[in-house]
Amino acid sequence: MSRDPATRAELAVLALILVLAAAIRFGSIGARSLWFDEAFSYEAANRPVQAVIAFAATNDTHPPLYYVLLSLWMRLFGTSETALRSLSAIFGTLMAGGAWWLGRWLGGARVGLVASLLTAVAPLAILAAQEARMYPLLGFFTVCSWAGLLAGLGGKRSGWLVYVLAGTLALYTHYFAFLNLMGQAVYVLIAVRPARQAWLVSQLAIAILFLPWMATLLNTLRAGTAWPFWRPPLGAESLTSLAGLLSFGGHVLGFAGYHLPSRSPASAQAVVLLPFLGLMAAGTAALRGHVQKRWLLVGYLVVPVAVTLAFSLWHNIYYARYFSYVLPAFAVLLAFGIEHLSRRVPPAFRRLAVLALTMVLVAVNGLVLNDAQTNPKYKYYNWRGAAALLTAQAGAGDLIVAFPGFAVTPLSYYFKGPQRIEPMTPREYLDVAGGKVRDDPEVHRRNLEVLRSYAAAHPVMWIVATLPMPAAAMDRLQKLLTGIYDAQGVAYFGGIRVFKMTRNPGWETAR
Repeated sequence: MSRDPATRAELAVLALILVLAAAIRFGSIGARSLWFDEAFSYEAANRPVQAVIAFAATNDTHPPLYYVLLSLWMRLFGTSETALRSLSAIFGTLMAGGAWWLGRWLGGARVGLVASLLTAVAPLAILAAQEARMYPLLGFFTVCSWAGLLAGLGGKRSGWLVYVLAGTLALYTHYFAFLNLMGQAVYVLIAVRPARQAWLVSQLAIAILFLPWMATLLNTLRAGTAWPFWRPPLGAESLTSLAGLLSFGGHVLGFAGYHLPSRSPASAQAVVLLPFLGLMAAGTAALRGHVQKRWLLVGYLVVPVAVTLAFSLWHNIYYARYFSYVLPAFAVLLAFGIEHLSRRVPPAFRRLAVLALTMVLVAVNGLVLNDAQTNPKYKYYNWRGAAALLTAQAGAGDLIVAFPGFAVTPLSYYFKGPQRIEPMTPREYLDVAGGKVRDDPEVHRRNLEVLRSYAAAHPVMWIVATLPMPAAAMDRLQKLLTGIYDAQGVAYFGGIRVFKMTRNPGWETAR
């Protein structure tokens, strides 16, 4: 483990990498419109700090720290897309610095710089840093908690303070921080003998500091709102999708994208992943005989994924994109693999070999990132475009229906017209367990009354329907509309459909 001071040359290269990371993250930060989760972040943060905490406690499944910071950030920089996302971009850039620190601690300057560069250009890290969400903040606190833990185990008392502070802040950022604590427990209990007592005391300190929010967490778990039914099914593609996102950013050749599901079988994806799996194997081989280093990466990278997969067999909480916060550890593993393979060439060419292998990975990541950001088929949840259509074509007396009701949140961020927006939520969304919705004549009758009341007041109705959308819900809505409103056209905006509906002449007698 390298504890030698960094040279000026090393720090200069690191500075260039961080400038590159920031330039990539800020360069196209406003290209996409906000999607629902980001618009929800704006809604949660657009209030006084005390109200932010209360809102998070009653309306969200996440802790409040990110929303509190975003609220303060908005007061300074405004509420534009760039302003909302810039907080994530800053912490995403700092994650690349964290990868340098981790790699340097475990493998020296070269491993650290390679890991930092790979994190800087990783599409998964970049896309996460270009969203107004809490995952880059979680990634920053995660790497800080590991830094504090290693310093504390190395005999620095200040390290334990950093560990407790970073671990607590991570828990107030996202509940996946519990997975990080589990990984650190595995590392300490298996690979570290001294200072275990100090580690136990630090766990108690973190528990005490998180105690004020524990009741809210338990209420969330009991209410079932932490388990929405629309997550993608768990399967072999769950692992290959994650490997693809971490290795090169996914999106291409049937791999899952940041928001898009897999479109090819796990067996085909495994073939594409072979070079990256080989590099991971080389990184693992480089750690042979280094028990602490190996278990540190297991705790940082493997334990969170394994625990999430195991828990998801009971209640599915798995999305591959959630794991952008472990990218520093994954980048370090690849850096070890590059370093290990370079040892097979003569010493005079090893630096060149490291550079060549690194540049190949940088090029692959760059090509995938460019495709993910410029290819029209990857433009998901274009609320900006949907709102622009309504602004241009909806009449002052038209009705806009958001289907499901949560679509009001992102639509309202962009659409400022005078038209009434009415939320309509399918019954599938009210059943958090995802049970099959049965036909209910009384519910059907009430829904018909609502639609007829709309028709009485609004000859034209616009339906803004967004994914995730159960097919049964759309079928039920179309049946309800039959004879009341007729479809005149539909426009598509990457997971969003905008229907223009005109009142049917026989709307009053529709059954």
